[in-house]
Amino acid sequence: MGIDESVERVIPLPCEQVAAYAMDWRHDAEWTQGIRTAQLTRQAVSGSGRR
Repeated sequence: MGIDESVERVIPLPCEQVAAYAMDWRHDAEWTQGIRTAQLTRQAVSGSGRR
């Protein structure tokens, strides 16, 4: 038998600011289990349509 659990937290900031923080690779260790640190191995590429 599994246990379903959900947690919710309201962050009193604009969605764009929260998304920018969550998508910033420098915060990976806060969001991903098993990661202690993160660093770029090559120059980051930004902009629309980039791969």
